[in-house]
Amino acid sequence: MGRGIDTFGRKHMKPIGIVLFVAACAWAATGAADTLALKDGRTFEGRIVKQTAADVVFEVHGHGGRMKYSMTVPREQVASLTEGKIAAEAPGSAEPKPLAAGEFPPEPEAPPVEPARSPSYCVIPLHGVVGHAFVADVLDKSLLDAEKRGPDVVLLDIDSPGGLIDEVERLAAVLRAHRGKVRVVAYVSKHAISAAAIALLAVEEIHMHPSAVVGAATGLKISPFGVPTELPEKSQSVWRATARSCAEAGGHSPLLAEAMIDPRMELYVVVEDGKPVVRQGRVELVTVEKREGGRRVVRKEGAGDARVVTVAGKLLTMTATEAEQVGLSAGKADDYAALGKALGFEGWTECAGLGRPLAEHRAQVVEKVRSDFARFRQEFRDAMRQAVAADPTRHRYVINPRTGAFTPQSRRQWQERTAVCYRFLGKAERALKQAKKLAERFPRVTLTDVAELRDIESRIKTIRNAVAREAYRKEAG
Repeated sequence: MGRGIDTFGRKHMKPIGIVLFVAACAWAATGAADTLALKDGRTFEGRIVKQTAADVVFEVHGHGGRMKYSMTVPREQVASLTEGKIAAEAPGSAEPKPLAAGEFPPEPEAPPVEPARSPSYCVIPLHGVVGHAFVADVLDKSLLDAEKRGPDVVLLDIDSPGGLIDEVERLAAVLRAHRGKVRVVAYVSKHAISAAAIALLAVEEIHMHPSAVVGAATGLKISPFGVPTELPEKSQSVWRATARSCAEAGGHSPLLAEAMIDPRMELYVVVEDGKPVVRQGRVELVTVEKREGGRRVVRKEGAGDARVVTVAGKLLTMTATEAEQVGLSAGKADDYAALGKALGFEGWTECAGLGRPLAEHRAQVVEKVRSDFARFRQEFRDAMRQAVAADPTRHRYVINPRTGAFTPQSRRQWQERTAVCYRFLGKAERALKQAKKLAERFPRVTLTDVAELRDIESRIKTIRNAVAREAYRKEAG
């Protein structure tokens, strides 16, 4: 009975703090917000921006008044529109109501499309774990929205420790589908590691913050106990091909992609026609003595114009300067303003789009999934411990030696323990059912084998039936 508990408990990530999400706006007691009710049953509070015969522009106030965004709704979708005199907003004046377990904040509406002021840019933050918050769906919807707004540049702000390698193919497919429709520039604000590094290669124009790092993309498999192991060669071969494909799509050297994955690679770079060219192989190293910052520095470098990129035994991981030297990065920029200047758009301004609110929403959903899943897991484990403790088959009873049936006192004890055991088994089943729903809806976030959860459900029912059969046998004698 206990093995099922351990299997479910050990396999999943460590619990994290539950994140509360605001479901309604908080307003001062002396006033009320405008209210927009749609025919599909949704209701929004905020401010009426504009009304025409064709549509309504409504500014939605959410998350305790801390988040605002506008949406344009066709008149035929509006059920009612109620004006209310809005008093001073009082964010946080009312206790925010958390979403129930298994509930998630609604996806944000896109701000109204307005002519972009030139020069301008739209930001799509791609932060967090690839396959969790950093996903192709967010990228696709954000690019579709940006294309309607017509900024000079769509800026992919990348900061990721890596993640699920199969999501990289989806990200690359989205970038290919939108190529030529809008100018896309990737900006590595902190890290682009592992799967994020390979996804980055699918972008033609790359810039990096001076302290940013990119590379180290060996494919790993995480065991049920959280221990990373290398993928089998067959899977590694597919991963290397995916990486080369991304590099080719972005116009970068496939050798860089290979070296991020395979530590056996040896690369060097030479300058041809004023451009860096990456080549595979070992170059002769010579001892070079230089003075840097008033200090005498002695190190080994490639002979002539050849510069060593990586040697055997090391995965390729590059600083912003090193990425620029091999031609992967077009340059360094401390912030968006500096990046705009480097791109020839000095004084550019941000064009509000769906990228930021959609990325924020996805991050909130991921945290909520993790929090709820950890909660259901703990509820399951607690209930199963109680059920095991009350399991009537684990206790001794007085049996009538002539009939083999329970004595009256033993019968009462068995029935009392059975009732308690069944009650906690029911709690465990309910928690498991909720966890299974999350795992089916967000399999890539929970990293859960749904078939295993179904197996545990089946074993609980088997335990319940075994207790019932044993009770019948001893009741009957």
